[in-house]
Amino acid sequence: MDSGKIFGDSPTAEEIAIQSLRGLIPDIISNNERFNSNFYLLQWLKAQKLNPEKTETMIRKSVQWRQDNQIESGWKDETFL
Repeated sequence: MDSGKIFGDSPTAEEIAIQSLRGLIPDIISNNERFNSNFYLLQWLKAQKLNPEKTETMIRKSVQWRQDNQIESGWKDETFL
């Protein structure tokens, strides 16, 4: 996990949103290491204007769609992400 404060003592809106999202999707995080990255979660959050609840719904639908269609990315190039 790439956690930790970047600037100062007060958490940013992004840090708060990431922590809230982590609390909503611990099952997904434990099943997919990609979701254990704050940067990766932030990308999802930005798509939903930092709304953790909407982001959770989007992630769960995405994960379910990928399972239903037997799609798993074997992409290993971190620079792509």
